[in-house]
Parts: sequence; C-alpha cells; structure tokens
Amino acid sequence: MTIIRIIFLTIFFSCSGKQTDQEIFYMELGPEKASSFKLLIDSYEQFLNSNYPAKKSLGERTTEFLNQILKDSLPVIFDSLNAVSLLAELEKSGLRQDIYLYQMENYNLVYDIDQFLPEQETSEIELFEVDDDFEAVFPTDTLELSEEQKLLNQKIEKKLEKYSVTRPYPNENGLFLYGLSKSLSANTNLVAYCQLKREGLLDSPSLLADGYLNTLTESEFEDWENKIPLAVDIYLFELLVRYGNTNQ
Repeated sequence: MTIIRIIFLTIFFSCSGKQTDQEIFYMELGPEKASSFKLLIDSYEQFLNSNYPAKKSLGERTTEFLNQILKDSLPVIFDSLNAVSLLAELEKSGLRQDIYLYQMENYNLVYDIDQFLPEQETSEIELFEVDDDFEAVFPTDTLELSEEQKLLNQKIEKKLEKYSVTRPYPNENGLFLYGLSKSLSANTNLVAYCQLKREGLLDSPSLLADGYLNTLTESEFEDWENKIPLAVDIYLFELLVRYGNTNQ
C-alpha cells in the first residue's frame, strides 16, 4: 500500500468518525423520536410540493410559502390523512410533548438547555410611578355597553378561552430544543432561533418568514437545519391546530 493511499484512508476514516450536527440531534432524540422527526420533515416537504408544484426547487417553493405568510394569505391545501397519521406517530413516540404542550399538560423532564446558549445580558428596568394624570389618559370608569355588544363580547371571550385550552404551546424546556441547541451551537442563526424559543418570543409566523427572506438564500432554505423552524413553528403548529387532540 502506497504512502499516499495510507494518508488518504487515514483522513477518510478520521472524517467519517466525526459526528455531523444532524447525527448529534437525532442521537439526542433517540431512535424512535428521531424516526418521528424525519417523518415530520418529509411531510413538510410533501406539503410544499403539493401546494407549489410549478416551482422547480424546494428553495423556490419555500420562498413562495414565506411570501404568502407575510401577506397573511395562505390558500394552501393540507393532506388530512397524512396529517392525522403523522400526529399519531408524534404522539406515540412522545415527540409531540417534547416540542409542543397543551394547556395544563405536565412535562417533568429537565434539560439544561442554557449551557449551549450565550448568556443573556441583564438590564435594569426602572419602574415609573403612576401619577394623577394616569386616570385622565386611561379612565377607570368602564363604558356603557349595549346588550348586543355584551353578548358579542361573551361569545368572543368563550371562543378565545376554548382556543387557549386547545392550542399547542411551544415547550421551552423540552428535548427538541435541547437537542437542537446542542447540535447546532456553532450555527449563529439557529442559536438565535433557540434563544427566541427559550424566551418564548417566537410566536409569530410572519416574524420567522421575514427573518428567513432577509437572511438566507433560496439554496440555504434547502439545508437540513433551516427546514426545522419552518416545519416545527409553522407547519406542525398548523397541523396541531387543525387536526390535533382537542381533548387535552
């Protein structure tokens, strides 16, 4: 065996022995949950393919999807059978709870996510004192409402109350965020994403869409790690709202 061949094989095996970010992430999830997450990513890509068949690449389809989100216009089609099957798999593996929780749902696992995230700068906030002019600007007396308005308000309140119970809430302390923070600690964009998730500040699809369109290129939309926020925070959230278990 020549010296050049020996050097080549040495480099090859040393490189192949190094775990990729994707492998680290799936290892943290474990085999069953990793399999469920792969199904989620596949389902998300199928969703884009079905809704934007005229677009030639996943990057172009993603761009169209994000632009529609910014316009607050999503005339999209969901594969209900695929959605129900996917959500059943996420429930079976337990991965759904690692990503989203329903109100009053317990999650007793503890993960040290902050060790992989930059320390937050503390800032002092000065509280102002309420003076006599406060009531002049914000009167404490309530307005007189008509009976019709009262009934309408009651209906809206009941609707909001029902939605707050049935909607999913991001698990800020879950295995998903832990695995993502650990595996992608060198990716500044994903670290920022994890920080926002950890602080409960990423609750707007339009905010995520705007960040993608202004930061990443279409080819970068196709990278494995860049699919994750869109698949989780927009696609999966919408599936849970539409087809998720409302008996939580």
